[in-house]
Amino acid sequence: MEPNIIWEAPKIEKPEFRLYYNDDGEVVCYSCEKLDGNYIVIDAQTFAESRMDVVIVDKKITKKKSPDIVSSKSLPDTLKDSTITATEITIWEAPIVTKPEFRLYYNEKGEVVTYSCEKLEGNYIVIDALTFAEARYDIKVINGTISRLIPGQIVSKLIPDNTGTACADVDISVVLNVEKDKEINESDFSYRGKTTYWKLKNYAITI
Repeated sequence: MEPNIIWEAPKIEKPEFRLYYNDDGEVVCYSCEKLDGNYIVIDAQTFAESRMDVVIVDKKITKKKSPDIVSSKSLPDTLKDSTITATEITIWEAPIVTKPEFRLYYNEKGEVVTYSCEKLEGNYIVIDALTFAEARYDIKVINGTISRLIPGQIVSKLIPDNTGTACADVDISVVLNVEKDKEINESDFSYRGKTTYWKLKNYAITI
């Protein structure tokens, strides 16, 4: 009789997309982090657009209302040379809007570490807003792409590489303490042979 295998799905914490604004209702920033200040929770599409030309009224996003907006570059020469008060004309330059980059960070086994818009250390791939909003931890990253295969369809294998775990060339079971420049530390002064680096790589089995 085959034993029963019980597998519990990991708890998935979806990121909360936030729009932070000041007391005047103007956008301060878009972030998934818990920062100080006023904010409202928005959907992934609005977060991906990251528009700065909106205002928050009664905790709802509305289009910014302003007097006639004229760029200084489009002003006639007669107006540029004359004296204009602030009540007569408003010169406003549109802010530069930088869209957030949705990142999926993963470890050497291809397992998801975290989802973030921040620039963190480690391996990552850029994903779309919908995948970021789902924030699934039951997937793997194989060859730079997301794999939704079941565990039995993924095989891991140690292969030689330029980085990874340093081992003695004559015996892979002998792990060495080697610096980044591949020079042997004083603690391993007894070994002077060739060093080989090994890294775990995942392969997807397709039928």
